[in-house]
Amino acid sequence: MPQYQVKKGYVLHEGAMHGRGSLFYADESEVSHLLAKGKIDLFSPVAPDSFEFKAADEDVVELPDLEEFAKLAADKQKSLLKELEIDPASNAEERVLQYTDYYTNADSTDEL
Repeated sequence: MPQYQVKKGYVLHEGAMHGRGSLFYADESEVSHLLAKGKIDLFSPVAPDSFEFKAADEDVVELPDLEEFAKLAADKQKSLLKELEIDPASNAEERVLQYTDYYTNADSTDEL
């Protein structure tokens, strides 16, 4: 069953209210009218190994969340940490801790 994401307003599906950004599963036949109106989109998550660290704008960078980072291959983790000017640790657990420290403090800095 495909997963959909609410783009605009709220969607009531199977007795549950889903707000903008929410994800839910449904048969296409049940939500085709919402797709046609542009209220929802088919959700396609980014596969962790296909993640590439690219800035859409020099001043704005969207970082992968902690779970996405932990799923990245070692070389991708190291590359991302180097882009963030962090010397990557040799083992995965330490790299995740390094990234967690950076990620949790990123909201409080103006550099991102």
